Formats: sequence, structure tokens, C-alpha cells
Amino acid sequence: MVIKESVSIVHLNLQGNNIGPIGLQQLCSVLTDPKASVNHLDIRNNHIPDYALKILLAMLYQNNSLVRIDYDVTDAENVAKFQDYKKVE
Repeated sequence: MVIKESVSIVHLNLQGNNIGPIGLQQLCSVLTDPKASVNHLDIRNNHIPDYALKILLAMLYQNNSLVRIDYDVTDAENVAKFQDYKKVE
């Protein structure tokens, strides 16, 4: 997807939309576009498996506007990775 104009969203609530890992991948491809700005992303209750966390983390390294993500994480190891992603920068 190509964004033609700058888009700035404060809170994008996709909670409970059943986007799954494929929808997460498509969302992240949009959020890596420098013209897209989202401050708070809520993707809880979307049946996104923990392995898809890699997709989310890759997007976070490219997106400087996102300051908060609400995400269901069940695996303790992935919780630690998710919480520490900014320390790697």
C-alpha cells in the first residue's frame, strides 16, 4: 500500500478485529511508511500468535511515532523481548 499524503493518527484502536498475523503484517507495512504517524496502537484480542511478534518488532525499529502498543502476549520470553526493544536502539 502506498500512502499519497501524510496521515497522523493519535490512537488507532483495532482491538477485537480478528486481524491475525496476515493483517498484522499488512498493518505493519503501512506503519513503516514515513508518511504514516500513529502514537498509540491497540491490537489486543486479534488472535495474533506470539511468533508474529517478530513482525511487530521489525516495524517498531522503523517507526519513530509509535509510543504505545497494547498487545496480548502470552509467552514470558516474548514479553521481555517486547519490553526491551527500545534498549537495543
